Amino acid sequence: MRQYYAKGKTVEKKKSSKKFPDLTGDGKVTRADILKGRGVFKRGGDVSKRTSPKKSVTFKDRLIKQAKFDKIAEEGRKKIRERRNFRKGGDTHVTKEGKTAKKGLWYNIHQKRKRGEKMRKKGDKGAPTAAAIKRSQ
Repeated sequence: MRQYYAKGKTVEKKKSSKKFPDLTGDGKVTRADILKGRGVFKRGGDVSKRTSPKKSVTFKDRLIKQAKFDKIAEEGRKKIRERRNFRKGGDTHVTKEGKTAKKGLWYNIHQKRKRGEKMRKKGDKGAPTAAAIKRSQ
């Protein structure tokens, strides 16, 4: 071909006499024919239909699956709570005056005093800062 370019002649592309065969039998050469030729669909089968039958899922099956999922999810949440050392009894407690209050810094301080443990010194690791005490009041 390069020889024709050098001489200044125009080069025409050869037209192929072969056409892609109509494998699906619908009268046209479409993408389905090409896919069938590649072996994506079963040989001789109908391209418009699914190659694998669709399984119908009943309401009962969905309920069973959801119950299994809920059970696994609850077990996971329980493990997370145990790992994070969540307080037993929720996030609130009843004060001496009979009011319901959130468990916070002073609740933990009173519980520690009740157990007879010593408080940490100012500046020690884990000791409440001045800002934390101010926020809790």
